[in-house]
Amino acid sequence: MNIRIFEVPDIRLPFSFSDSKQIYHRLREYAKADREMFILLFLDAKNQVIDVEFHSIGDVNTNHIYMRQVFRSALLNNALSMICVHNHPGGSPSPSPNDKALTRRLVRCGELLDIDVMDHIIISKDGYYSFEDKGLIMQYKLENRTNFFDK
Repeated sequence: MNIRIFEVPDIRLPFSFSDSKQIYHRLREYAKADREMFILLFLDAKNQVIDVEFHSIGDVNTNHIYMRQVFRSALLNNALSMICVHNHPGGSPSPSPNDKALTRRLVRCGELLDIDVMDHIIISKDGYYSFEDKGLIMQYKLENRTNFFDK
């Protein structure tokens, strides 16, 4: 007996994009999943997606993400940058405080390793939320630089 949570989208590599909406449309099938899933898109110097990694699966409203594993995968893929994507099974794409804290940590770790975290996109049946579009990725990068020079 096969049990499927949802139909995994067919993603042909490499692919290019120009905005978060294109990423959402490419990965929106993940919004149908009944558990949180964390997906990593690794990019090359031309900002083409060279690999997509289904990183982890959680519960209906939580998922454990380990920085060392995220960036180990980025390093093994020779990625210069990455985009993180996860779904909200509950429907609303609005970020939780935990989503914001996770994104801040991802950006901080990426800066230390010289891997640019370009965006963190939350997808749901009601649409998507892009941390980059809302200016939070740049805000987190500026916080990192300020905190670094203050010490």
